[in-house]
Amino acid sequence: IRIMRELHHPRIVNLHEAFWGSGECIIVMDLCRGGNLYDKLEREVTAHEAAGRPFRGFGGGEVPSKHVVRQLLDALGYMQAHSVMHRDLKLENVLIKESFLDQSLESSAQCELHDVKIADFGLSKILKGPGGCNQRMTAVGTPTYVAPEVLDENYDERADFWSLGVILYALLCGAMPFDIQGIVNPAKHKKEVATIHEGLSWNLVSAEGKAFIRGLLTVDPNARLCLDEAIGHVWLRAEESSPADSASF
Repeated sequence: IRIMRELHHPRIVNLHEAFWGSGECIIVMDLCRGGNLYDKLEREVTAHEAAGRPFRGFGGGEVPSKHVVRQLLDALGYMQAHSVMHRDLKLENVLIKESFLDQSLESSAQCELHDVKIADFGLSKILKGPGGCNQRMTAVGTPTYVAPEVLDENYDERADFWSLGVILYALLCGAMPFDIQGIVNPAKHKKEVATIHEGLSWNLVSAEGKAFIRGLLTVDPNARLCLDEAIGHVWLRAEESSPADSASF
Protein backbone atom coordinates (compact mmCIF):
# COMPACT_ATOMS: atom_id res chain seq x y z
CA ILE A 1 0.00 0.00 0.00
CA ARG A 2 2.86 2.38 0.80
CA ILE A 3 4.28 2.07 -2.70
CA MET A 4 0.88 2.38 -4.35
CA ARG A 5 0.26 5.63 -2.47
CA GLU A 6 3.32 7.05 -4.21
CA LEU A 7 2.27 5.96 -7.71
CA HIS A 8 -0.38 7.67 -9.79
CA HIS A 9 -0.51 6.92 -13.51
CA PRO A 10 -3.20 6.19 -16.14
CA ARG A 11 -1.69 2.76 -16.87
CA ILE A 12 -1.58 1.64 -13.24
CA VAL A 13 -4.51 0.54 -11.08
CA ASN A 14 -4.40 3.54 -8.78
CA LEU A 15 -5.09 3.47 -5.06
CA HIS A 16 -7.73 6.02 -4.05
CA GLU A 17 -8.22 5.19 -0.39
CA ALA A 18 -7.29 2.60 2.22
CA PHE A 19 -8.87 2.35 5.65
CA TRP A 20 -9.78 -0.14 8.35
CA GLY A 21 -13.36 -1.28 8.81
CA SER A 22 -14.77 -4.19 10.82
CA GLY A 23 -11.25 -5.42 11.46
CA GLU A 24 -10.37 -5.54 7.75
CA CYS A 25 -8.33 -3.29 5.50
CA ILE A 26 -10.61 -1.86 2.83
CA ILE A 27 -8.90 -0.64 -0.34
CA VAL A 28 -10.58 1.58 -2.94
CA MET A 29 -8.93 1.31 -6.37
CA ASP A 30 -9.60 2.01 -10.05
CA LEU A 31 -12.43 -0.06 -11.50
CA CYS A 32 -11.47 -2.29 -14.44
CA ARG A 33 -14.55 -4.03 -15.83
CA GLY A 34 -12.87 -6.06 -18.59
CA GLY A 35 -11.15 -8.71 -16.47
CA ASN A 36 -7.50 -9.60 -16.98
CA LEU A 37 -5.44 -10.38 -20.08
CA TYR A 38 -4.91 -14.00 -19.09
CA ASP A 39 -8.61 -14.84 -19.10
CA LYS A 40 -9.21 -12.86 -22.30
CA LEU A 41 -6.33 -14.58 -24.08
CA GLU A 42 -7.36 -18.02 -22.82
CA ARG A 43 -10.85 -17.56 -24.27
CA GLU A 44 -9.41 -16.60 -27.65
CA VAL A 45 -6.98 -19.53 -27.72
CA THR A 46 -9.74 -21.97 -26.73
CA ALA A 47 -11.99 -20.64 -29.49
CA HIS A 48 -9.24 -21.09 -32.09
CA GLU A 49 -8.52 -24.63 -30.93
CA ALA A 50 -12.22 -25.54 -31.00
CA ALA A 51 -12.49 -24.23 -34.56
CA GLY A 52 -9.28 -25.95 -35.66
CA ARG A 53 -7.75 -22.63 -36.67
CA PRO A 54 -4.15 -21.53 -36.00
CA PHE A 55 -3.75 -18.77 -33.43
CA ARG A 56 -2.68 -15.60 -35.22
CA GLY A 57 -2.18 -13.33 -32.25
CA PHE A 58 -4.28 -11.69 -29.56
CA GLY A 59 -7.22 -10.03 -31.28
CA GLY A 60 -6.37 -11.71 -34.58
CA GLY A 61 -3.13 -9.90 -35.38
CA GLU A 62 -0.27 -7.88 -33.94
CA VAL A 63 -1.94 -4.47 -33.61
CA PRO A 64 -3.87 -5.31 -30.40
CA SER A 65 -0.65 -6.57 -28.79
CA LYS A 66 1.23 -3.44 -29.85
CA HIS A 67 -1.47 -1.33 -28.21
CA VAL A 68 -1.07 -3.29 -24.97
CA VAL A 69 2.75 -3.20 -25.01
CA ARG A 70 2.87 0.57 -25.61
CA GLN A 71 0.73 1.07 -22.51
CA LEU A 72 2.81 -1.31 -20.41
CA LEU A 73 6.00 0.47 -21.47
CA ASP A 74 4.38 3.77 -20.51
CA ALA A 75 3.68 2.37 -17.04
CA LEU A 76 7.13 0.78 -16.70
CA GLY A 77 8.76 4.06 -17.70
CA TYR A 78 6.82 5.88 -14.99
CA MET A 79 7.69 3.22 -12.42
CA GLN A 80 11.36 3.29 -13.45
CA ALA A 81 11.41 7.07 -13.01
CA HIS A 82 10.16 6.50 -9.46
CA SER A 83 12.66 3.65 -8.83
CA VAL A 84 9.90 1.07 -8.47
CA MET A 85 10.05 -2.53 -9.68
CA HIS A 86 6.82 -4.50 -10.04
CA ARG A 87 8.49 -7.94 -9.73
CA ASP A 88 5.35 -9.90 -10.66
CA LEU A 89 4.36 -8.60 -14.07
CA LYS A 90 2.17 -11.21 -15.80
CA LEU A 91 -0.99 -11.56 -17.86
CA GLU A 92 -3.12 -12.01 -14.72
CA ASN A 93 -1.87 -8.67 -13.37
CA VAL A 94 -2.75 -6.68 -16.47
CA LEU A 95 -6.38 -5.59 -16.18
CA ILE A 96 -8.59 -4.35 -19.02
CA LYS A 97 -10.07 -0.93 -18.28
CA GLU A 98 -12.14 -0.79 -21.44
CA SER A 99 -12.26 -2.16 -24.99
CA PHE A 100 -13.12 -0.46 -28.25
CA LEU A 101 -13.09 -1.03 -32.00
CA ASP A 102 -10.38 0.65 -34.02
CA GLN A 103 -10.71 1.12 -37.78
CA SER A 104 -7.54 3.08 -38.47
CA LEU A 105 -5.80 0.25 -40.33
CA GLU A 106 -5.32 0.65 -44.06
CA SER A 107 -7.51 -2.39 -44.64
CA SER A 108 -10.31 -0.64 -42.68
CA ALA A 109 -10.81 -3.93 -40.84
CA GLN A 110 -12.31 -3.60 -37.40
CA CYS A 111 -9.81 -4.35 -34.68
CA GLU A 112 -10.64 -4.64 -30.97
CA LEU A 113 -8.16 -2.78 -28.79
CA HIS A 114 -7.91 -2.76 -25.03
CA ASP A 115 -6.91 -0.01 -22.63
CA VAL A 116 -5.09 -1.72 -19.77
CA LYS A 117 -3.67 -1.06 -16.31
CA ILE A 118 -1.01 -2.88 -14.27
CA ALA A 119 -2.34 -4.28 -10.99
CA ASP A 120 -1.12 -6.10 -7.87
CA PHE A 121 1.90 -4.33 -6.42
CA GLY A 122 2.13 -6.80 -3.54
CA LEU A 123 5.67 -7.84 -4.51
CA SER A 124 6.82 -4.45 -5.77
CA LYS A 125 10.04 -2.96 -4.48
CA ILE A 126 11.60 0.48 -4.31
CA LEU A 127 15.13 0.26 -5.70
CA LYS A 128 17.87 1.79 -3.59
CA GLY A 129 21.02 3.46 -4.75
CA PRO A 130 21.76 5.95 -7.56
CA GLY A 131 20.65 4.91 -11.02
CA GLY A 132 18.79 1.87 -9.71
CA CYS A 133 21.92 -0.25 -9.37
CA ASN A 134 21.58 -3.98 -8.93
CA GLN A 135 20.96 -4.94 -5.34
CA ARG A 136 20.58 -8.11 -3.35
CA MET A 137 16.89 -8.93 -3.24
CA THR A 138 14.89 -12.05 -2.52
CA ALA A 139 13.90 -14.13 -5.54
CA VAL A 140 10.18 -13.51 -5.98
CA GLY A 141 7.66 -13.62 -8.81
CA THR A 142 5.81 -16.17 -10.90
CA PRO A 143 8.18 -18.89 -12.23
CA THR A 144 6.93 -18.69 -15.83
CA TYR A 145 7.62 -14.96 -15.99
CA VAL A 146 10.66 -14.55 -13.77
CA ALA A 147 13.93 -13.33 -15.29
CA PRO A 148 17.03 -15.56 -14.91
CA GLU A 149 18.94 -13.03 -12.82
CA VAL A 150 16.14 -12.92 -10.25
CA LEU A 151 17.09 -16.42 -9.12
CA ASP A 152 20.60 -15.11 -8.47
CA GLU A 153 18.95 -12.56 -6.15
CA ASN A 154 20.88 -9.76 -7.86
CA TYR A 155 18.66 -7.79 -10.20
CA ASP A 156 17.02 -4.47 -11.02
CA GLU A 157 14.14 -3.07 -13.12
CA ARG A 158 15.41 -4.87 -16.22
CA ALA A 159 13.81 -8.02 -14.82
CA ASP A 160 10.40 -6.43 -15.45
CA PHE A 161 11.28 -6.13 -19.14
CA TRP A 162 11.93 -9.88 -19.30
CA SER A 163 8.44 -10.42 -17.89
CA LEU A 164 7.09 -8.07 -20.56
CA GLY A 165 8.73 -10.28 -23.18
CA VAL A 166 6.96 -13.35 -21.79
CA ILE A 167 3.65 -11.47 -21.88
CA LEU A 168 4.17 -10.41 -25.49
CA TYR A 169 5.14 -13.91 -26.61
CA ALA A 170 1.96 -15.24 -25.00
CA LEU A 171 -0.17 -12.57 -26.68
CA LEU A 172 1.25 -13.28 -30.13
CA CYS A 173 1.55 -17.07 -29.85
CA GLY A 174 -1.18 -18.07 -27.41
CA ALA A 175 1.28 -20.05 -25.27
CA MET A 176 4.27 -19.59 -23.00
CA PRO A 177 7.79 -19.33 -24.47
CA PHE A 178 9.32 -21.82 -22.01
CA ASP A 179 8.41 -24.95 -20.06
CA ILE A 180 8.93 -23.70 -16.52
CA GLN A 181 7.24 -25.92 -13.95
CA GLY A 182 8.49 -24.14 -10.86
CA ILE A 183 11.39 -22.30 -9.29
CA VAL A 184 14.59 -24.24 -10.01
CA ASN A 185 18.26 -23.54 -9.45
CA PRO A 186 19.64 -20.58 -11.45
CA ALA A 187 21.82 -22.68 -13.77
CA LYS A 188 18.95 -24.97 -14.78
CA HIS A 189 16.60 -22.03 -15.23
CA LYS A 190 19.04 -20.22 -17.53
CA LYS A 191 19.37 -23.38 -19.61
CA GLU A 192 15.59 -23.76 -19.90
CA VAL A 193 15.05 -20.16 -21.01
CA ALA A 194 17.98 -20.02 -23.42
CA THR A 195 15.75 -21.05 -26.33
CA ILE A 196 12.13 -20.06 -26.87
CA HIS A 197 9.53 -22.36 -28.40
CA GLU A 198 9.08 -22.00 -32.15
CA GLY A 199 5.75 -23.49 -33.17
CA LEU A 200 3.17 -22.66 -35.84
CA SER A 201 1.99 -19.47 -34.14
CA TRP A 202 5.59 -18.28 -33.73
CA ASN A 203 6.11 -18.74 -37.47
CA LEU A 204 3.15 -16.40 -38.05
CA VAL A 205 4.76 -13.58 -36.07
CA SER A 206 6.40 -10.82 -38.11
CA ALA A 207 10.19 -10.63 -38.27
CA GLU A 208 10.07 -7.35 -36.34
CA GLY A 209 7.87 -8.93 -33.67
CA LYS A 210 10.25 -11.85 -33.26
CA ALA A 211 13.21 -9.49 -32.93
CA PHE A 212 11.39 -7.45 -30.30
CA ILE A 213 10.54 -10.54 -28.25
CA ARG A 214 14.09 -11.88 -28.51
CA GLY A 215 15.41 -8.49 -27.42
CA LEU A 216 13.30 -8.62 -24.27
CA LEU A 217 13.96 -12.32 -23.60
CA THR A 218 17.74 -11.92 -23.56
CA VAL A 219 19.31 -13.83 -20.68
CA ASP A 220 22.04 -11.23 -20.12
CA PRO A 221 20.25 -8.20 -18.60
CA ASN A 222 23.03 -5.93 -19.90
CA ALA A 223 22.13 -6.90 -23.47
CA ARG A 224 18.35 -6.88 -22.92
CA LEU A 225 16.26 -4.12 -24.47
CA CYS A 226 16.03 -1.14 -22.15
CA LEU A 227 13.08 1.26 -21.92
CA ASP A 228 14.20 3.67 -24.65
CA GLU A 229 15.23 0.84 -26.99
CA ALA A 230 11.88 -0.89 -26.50
CA ILE A 231 9.86 2.28 -27.06
CA GLY A 232 11.80 3.10 -30.24
CA HIS A 233 11.81 -0.46 -31.61
CA VAL A 234 10.77 -0.83 -35.24
CA TRP A 235 8.04 -3.33 -34.31
CA LEU A 236 6.14 -0.72 -32.31
CA ARG A 237 6.58 1.86 -35.06
CA ALA A 238 5.69 -0.42 -37.98
CA GLU A 239 2.24 -0.87 -39.47
CA GLU A 240 0.58 -4.27 -39.19
CA SER A 241 2.75 -6.60 -41.26
CA SER A 242 2.70 -10.24 -40.32
CA PRO A 243 3.19 -13.46 -42.30
CA ALA A 244 -0.30 -14.27 -41.05
CA ASP A 245 -1.68 -11.64 -43.41
CA SER A 246 -0.26 -13.21 -46.53
CA ALA A 247 0.26 -16.87 -45.68
CA SER A 248 -1.91 -19.39 -47.52
CA PHE A 249 -3.12 -22.63 -45.99
